[in-house]
Amino acid sequence: MIALEVNIINLLIGPLAEAKHITDTDGELFNHKLINLKALKNYGGSSDLEQANEYLQSFYTCKQQQDEKMNELFDVAFNFINDQANWNAINKLANYILESNKNIIGSEEVASLLEEGQDNSNNRPFNSFFGHRLIARNSFVYT
Repeated sequence: MIALEVNIINLLIGPLAEAKHITDTDGELFNHKLINLKALKNYGGSSDLEQANEYLQSFYTCKQQQDEKMNELFDVAFNFINDQANWNAINKLANYILESNKNIIGSEEVASLLEEGQDNSNNRPFNSFFGHRLIARNSFVYT
């Protein structure tokens, strides 16, 4: 996977996580029929979709290729969010952020938090994809 694709997946994960949280809270199913690319605008994803489309336009000249790649990456992001182990880790991190009262949370602190109680013998997608995304950033800043 190239860096451009990973960046786009990262952009899609935010509004998808918001959509999953809301559907879970409302007792609805998180599925492709209810949550699609167009629906992400309802979950704070307008600017994320704009940025993702700009990335694709700079890389692919054909609109059909852009759409196909966006749909492919949306599926990857959707499946990531829909994986229960990943969703548990996302919730763990979200709760930690809300309860921490910190303005800055370093990537090492996040990685340590997410590794707590985790069986390191399994090679979960969270470890390989999301973990690298977190570690690749110097720190998280929440104001």
